[in-house]
Amino acid sequence: MRTMAVTGAPKSSHGRKRPQRVWVLSVSVPIMGSSALSADEGSKVMKRFIEQGTAFDAVFGFTETALLGAKSVIQKRGLRIPDDVRICCMSGTTLCTFVHPTITAVEQPVEQMATETCRLIMAHVADDAKATEDVVLRGEIIDRESTAG
Repeated sequence: MRTMAVTGAPKSSHGRKRPQRVWVLSVSVPIMGSSALSADEGSKVMKRFIEQGTAFDAVFGFTETALLGAKSVIQKRGLRIPDDVRICCMSGTTLCTFVHPTITAVEQPVEQMATETCRLIMAHVADDAKATEDVVLRGEIIDRESTAG
């Protein structure tokens, strides 16, 4: 079983920040960390996680910038990506392709998100009593070097 550290968390769909934690998934034990949305924050969370001595072999970041901070700490500690630690993130902008190794990401369907947003706004403008509608869109996993093997 692989053990994964998850850095940070996005705001909920209602705009409220979710608790910021690092989760060790194989044992489901939350390890408290600070918000990890920037590279500096991702670096700090990863340092704290490593200092706690919990073994891990994968890291998932909610933003590529937070993951880049974590990646820097991982590599400075002499761990090799993907041999020792595999990494991936949500959002997956082109930033994921400018580093070595390139980062696996769950890329969001941005065009479909924009189309659905416009449709929902136009429906609400036409009928402001229209019930709220939940829309679920699927992201796409783009495998890159950081999870090879």
